[in-house]
Amino acid sequence: DWTHQSLHLTHQLNWAEHSLTTDVYRHTFERAWFKINGFGGNGPLLQTVLKDPSGVNGEFYRVLTGEQGSANINEQLMIGSNDRQYISQGVQSRLNLALQWLNLAHDIEVGVRYHQDQVERQHSQAAYDMLQSGELSQVGEVKTTLDNQGKAQALALYIQDDIHWDQTTLSLGLRSEQIDTEETTYGTSSSKTDSNESVLLPGVGVYSQLTQTVGVLAGVYKGYSATTPGKNGETDPEESINYEFGSRYQGDLGQAEVIAFFNDYIELTGTCSFSNGCDNTAVDSQLNAGAAQVYGIEASWSKFLFAGAHIIPLSMTYTYSQGEFAANFSDDNGVFGDRNNDIQKGDEIAYLP
Repeated sequence: DWTHQSLHLTHQLNWAEHSLTTDVYRHTFERAWFKINGFGGNGPLLQTVLKDPSGVNGEFYRVLTGEQGSANINEQLMIGSNDRQYISQGVQSRLNLALQWLNLAHDIEVGVRYHQDQVERQHSQAAYDMLQSGELSQVGEVKTTLDNQGKAQALALYIQDDIHWDQTTLSLGLRSEQIDTEETTYGTSSSKTDSNESVLLPGVGVYSQLTQTVGVLAGVYKGYSATTPGKNGETDPEESINYEFGSRYQGDLGQAEVIAFFNDYIELTGTCSFSNGCDNTAVDSQLNAGAAQVYGIEASWSKFLFAGAHIIPLSMTYTYSQGEFAANFSDDNGVFGDRNNDIQKGDEIAYLP
């Protein structure tokens, strides 16, 4: 069950070759769903049973599939509801100026954005017996497993200058961001954790039109992903230096581009989720993986065919990517693969960012 509401208002003021655009937005999303969290008592992990349903895991697998009933507390199924409410809202303005300076054309964009995010999580579960008939019977009371609220506020300022010279455009950009987060946990052991981060993100890119149909591009940018609320000093934010180089074509054969990329992570982070094997108590936690590299190539092609009054769009895309860890660390919760796994330098990254 879910509901989604969105509001987006835009105002634009134009004069000469300049413009000022302001956006106000608010998005709300509510979702509640039931899922199985695991076996009761000292039962094995769901992932362990599903990965190898033979031997000692066979009995638990038959309970899971309804082939036999629960014989004890370890074979009970812990099933519960995840209820989440999200709010995302903010206001942003950008000023676009077309100027001439040092005999060069400059397209300058200056922007500011204030953004707020909020999530409320209410998770609960109860014990169920699998009956011989394959039906479920609740045998335990509903207990709250998680009740918290996470908030984030971010103020971002940026400037970008596209400098045009002949058939070449040089793009210079700088972004500053201040992020404040807060996590409040409710219940018998209530707590509140605040944190703040600030970062400068420079970038430079260049595009040159070599012929009427072919151009080349290159760029270097700093990447950044903030930590989640409640991680004051426990986890470092994700940082990387990203490189790209490629070519674009536009002509009788359609539109095409080939771009090679290399992302050099100073610090790679991963977020624990139930779908990638994390324990229910560790969901949404983050883990630092240290240095890593992700590289590859992206290619695309598109063309419109015309047949009388009909238009037939054709397109094709291809992506190759490879990632490797560049540091040794222990992945106890299974953020990057199996739980209790010692990651070694040179190991492949299972889930590419």
